[in-house]
Amino acid sequence: MTGRYIHRPLADQVCQSHRKVVVIEGARAVGKTMLVQTELVAKRNYHYATLADNLTYHEALRNVDEWLSHLPRPVVIDEAQRISDLPLAVKEIVDASDSSTPQFILTGSASITRTGLDGQDPLTRRSQRFTLSPMTIREINRNSDTSIVDVLWKANPNMEWTATESKDELFSRMKTGGFPSYAINRTIMSDAERRLYIRDDIENTLGDTILPEEQFNKSLAQDLLNELLCIPGRVLNVSTLAIALNRDKRTIQRYISIFMRRFLLTHLPNLALAGQKQALARAKIHPIDTSLSVEAIQRSGNNPLEDPVIFGMLFESFVVNQIVPESQWSHYHPDLFYWRTSGKEAYEVDLVLVHDNELIGIEVKSSSKLHQGDFKGLEALKSKDQRFKRGFVIYTGDKILRHSSNMWAIPVSALWEKDAFTMKQKFVSLDTITHISTITETKRVSDANLFLSYNHADNDFLDGKIVDLAKTIVESYRFLTSHDVSLFIDSESINWGDDWRSALRSSVDSTNFFMPAVTPNYLSSQACREEYLQFEARLSETTQNRILPLMWQQLPNLNQNNADPVLNSIKQTQWINVESLQDLSLSSPQDRQEYKKQARIIAKRLQGIINSNQKELSVSSKKHDVEIMQSQRNRNDLVHRFGNIEASLPEMNQSVNTMTSSMADIIKTLNESPMPANASAQQMIQWSEEIAQTIEPHVNALNDSITTLNNQWNIVSDTMREYKKLIIQMPDSNDKHSAQEQCDSALQSIVLSLTIDESVRESLGLIQMIGNMVFVLKPMSQAFEKTFNLMDSIRTTAQELLDLER
Repeated sequence: MTGRYIHRPLADQVCQSHRKVVVIEGARAVGKTMLVQTELVAKRNYHYATLADNLTYHEALRNVDEWLSHLPRPVVIDEAQRISDLPLAVKEIVDASDSSTPQFILTGSASITRTGLDGQDPLTRRSQRFTLSPMTIREINRNSDTSIVDVLWKANPNMEWTATESKDELFSRMKTGGFPSYAINRTIMSDAERRLYIRDDIENTLGDTILPEEQFNKSLAQDLLNELLCIPGRVLNVSTLAIALNRDKRTIQRYISIFMRRFLLTHLPNLALAGQKQALARAKIHPIDTSLSVEAIQRSGNNPLEDPVIFGMLFESFVVNQIVPESQWSHYHPDLFYWRTSGKEAYEVDLVLVHDNELIGIEVKSSSKLHQGDFKGLEALKSKDQRFKRGFVIYTGDKILRHSSNMWAIPVSALWEKDAFTMKQKFVSLDTITHISTITETKRVSDANLFLSYNHADNDFLDGKIVDLAKTIVESYRFLTSHDVSLFIDSESINWGDDWRSALRSSVDSTNFFMPAVTPNYLSSQACREEYLQFEARLSETTQNRILPLMWQQLPNLNQNNADPVLNSIKQTQWINVESLQDLSLSSPQDRQEYKKQARIIAKRLQGIINSNQKELSVSSKKHDVEIMQSQRNRNDLVHRFGNIEASLPEMNQSVNTMTSSMADIIKTLNESPMPANASAQQMIQWSEEIAQTIEPHVNALNDSITTLNNQWNIVSDTMREYKKLIIQMPDSNDKHSAQEQCDSALQSIVLSLTIDESVRESLGLIQMIGNMVFVLKPMSQAFEKTFNLMDSIRTTAQELLDLER
């Protein structure tokens, strides 16, 4: 049986996980058991237990804690969703473990860990979750080492390539699908036999009690699932389904949720809607595999090959089935949406992949011939969303056609044929670089740790120079000293935040450099800002932590007074200007020498700091006894410092109150005198000048409070860091715990005081638009933007300080 196994790229992600628990979910018969038995049990000596076995199930059910405690680890537990208390019991075990590799692999044919602890996941921050989907054609063809998502993001379509797939062959792939038992036996299984197996599999899935205590009417479930499968790719309308089946809407919603938990359907939220409105009720619904829809459609008496509308819907779901699963092992791990505007002239894009500040739009057309209008949806998306990077129309023709500089039409078989694309640059895998440590691979001694923080769009724009420079600095340091520096890179891992914190905790006596690649994009990225502030908060853990920014793009406001905490922090560091490296060609020997010269200069800077820190450590170790004697003095200093913090909090609250009331006054003015519709230019000028005059005192008050709060927070946060540092140095005692509680209480009050009413936050987009349209109102929009940046930054730093020593 193992001889028929096709390697699943998701297995590589599972094996590389740094979490103590890995959850593999997916529909019945999708290949979970074969994956874990082949990749983990046979190859890596994991132990195996399955709750599908009744004896094992009842033994575990009697006392799940005792049963788990007797299992050898690492272990795979198959069908883990059958015991609802199992995740909580696993949590207790892994919390007592120091392991940095998976101890439990939980597989499930329905969602695991979603219902414990009053609806909370007990394995949060302890587990990594994967969904195993039916195989894509790339997987079946053993051509899936590079995800199609990465290909669409980075590769160049090969304009000379021609597709050879006929419509009949395409439909054969649709009706076979990607479930291993059908796909692997595609050539030897008759249509009638396969249809019978698919029908039985659906009925068995609906008839089984997969989740404990799940109330389920099989007849209703079958009727509703058929409705959904027969119209794949529809935008979900619960009311219409409720009327068609003569059922209550809440019942329909509950059953659709069950289908989702059993991985029978995929849903895509609408990117055009605000985040809070991207609900299941407005999502596009696709079958997890087109074989399910083909069977349901044929059973209803329709032939997809004879009905272009039905074939078109199936084709869209088929394309989604080829792309969405491969996002799991993509370099980018994008969020998945469709995009549809409202109004008389609505535009739509069938699939949108979003990562950071970039998105890829994919439109699906079942025709073999294209028209200019087939790109309308992509063009509308590009005009409305500045993140647009590329767009593709996937169709049933045989040629790759270029519509514009970043839009193409590609045949559907380009999604799995090797020659359809040529990769511009190979993705860097940290596992293939011998001189760069992974987070868990810290046994080799090095002089320092270097944590690179950067905006991925910047690195792509600079053709990988940001990451390359960091590697060259490490190589230069080895050349200068014959010693190593461990380089940690954010490789799109969802564990990145936990990883650098873990590395810091395990290397408190090492020099830790946080090296942000500073650009305007970096400063405007919420993720980058949070990472910077979180690391800055960790400076209090040890004097060995340093921030060393690389200035890749000169910031025009760097020398101005500013209320931006990140910018102010960068100004206080000894940042290094590397802007001159932007235009160097790494393929030019002369440019490469200049590049290496700059890397050596930075490496020498690192060497000087490392040597200085090592001397400080040597001196401090001799003074250890003196520090113990100073413990009581530190306690007295704690009281003094916390008194300063307590005195500052009311002043901070007053500044926050002034900020929020000023914003409320401005919004009230705009609501009472809204921007006139269909106004002439002269009317707009008159309106804007009147508004600007009315709100000027409020804008001035807002700017004053921003400056005041920023100054207050700089003092409080510096004091907090010193306070935390003193606490960390104290021996474990009641005094230490009391000081920790006092500090945490103060930080929590700061976080709570910075909560902005959601209606105010939602108005930011409108205010920015008005400021961009009317120059005299620009100060208003800038003040609002500075307010949100400051509040978000303070919250981030306060939360990170809260997490210290936890």
